[in-house]
Amino acid sequence: MRDSKVARAYEALVAEGAIIDDAAQRKAVAALDTFGARLAHALAAKSRLRQMLRLPPRKGMGEGVYLTGRVGRGKTMLMDLFFKTVETAKKRRVHHGEFMEEIHGRIHALRAGKHGVDAISTVAEGIAEEARLLCLDEFQVNDITDAMLLGRLFKAVMQRGTFVVFSTNTEPDKLYEDGLNRQLFLPFIAFIKQRFTIIELSGGTDYRLRRIAGGEAYITPLGERADQQIERLWQKLTDGEPGRESELMVNGRVLRVPRAAHGAARFQFAELCEEALGTADYLALARLFDTLFVENVPLLNGKRRDARRRMITLIDTLYDGQIRLAMSAAAAPEALASGESDFERTASRLRHMQSAEYWQREGVSS
Repeated sequence: MRDSKVARAYEALVAEGAIIDDAAQRKAVAALDTFGARLAHALAAKSRLRQMLRLPPRKGMGEGVYLTGRVGRGKTMLMDLFFKTVETAKKRRVHHGEFMEEIHGRIHALRAGKHGVDAISTVAEGIAEEARLLCLDEFQVNDITDAMLLGRLFKAVMQRGTFVVFSTNTEPDKLYEDGLNRQLFLPFIAFIKQRFTIIELSGGTDYRLRRIAGGEAYITPLGERADQQIERLWQKLTDGEPGRESELMVNGRVLRVPRAAHGAARFQFAELCEEALGTADYLALARLFDTLFVENVPLLNGKRRDARRRMITLIDTLYDGQIRLAMSAAAAPEALASGESDFERTASRLRHMQSAEYWQREGVSS
């Protein structure tokens, strides 16, 4: 009988009241236990004779799990439960952004120090030696450099016997969607479909939103209280993650996201509405994130016409995409641009975007 380690850990959390029993999550748990049994078999494949002879273990092709679904469905929680149940010292759990920074650093160092070396294969060998299980949280592909690297890297890592788990908001066919030279990335999508067990956590409840029921999503006036409230909302929606800087490519330009975690992105107003950004940039954010934090919105009447125009475009884009908005502002929506007729619809939308009904509905980016 299969050892149901993940199921037992999940049931313990349900019994403690730490999580709510969820049918979709239970299906994912069963799939993770099946995957875990295959990993355990691979880890035990080194025979007593090979141990005595001090030979390396025979390494077959590693396998993968692609854990996907909209934000807030418990993907990270389930991946972490699985990670804890795997009995090997050679395992690693890391955020995808941190992992890619490390990989680029390793490749750069190899290419700078050795001429003619196959840096990707060498890095893959190092990863496989360090970890028989590699879990990457918040896997995503937004950059042409990463897109060209990922296919070769993970094929090489798994060919050396490493098992890989991705948690991601993006289903395989939508990875690097509309990206530059995407056709060169398609073989990696085919590889994922062939070598990974795809587990989809669809429907159900966004459990993060239970933590903010009745909370303020539009905070005014500006000041220390507003800063503290925004930080509390961020902590609740990102499971305490501080967030990492990331970059998006928009029409060949780099759009910097100062902080991103668990489907949420965090900006100062000036970074979104006082820079030369427009509809394409806001659409890119709405495609990737389900919640946007915008801090320190000033009064927008008078000479702030350009910033007000960008604010109108931003809110229209988020509203049409049903993207959640948390904001700190100098005044209530109706008073942000008093006397400016072009802002009346925006003020009305800002009001609606604070409602429980708006926050609970499922956005297109999810």
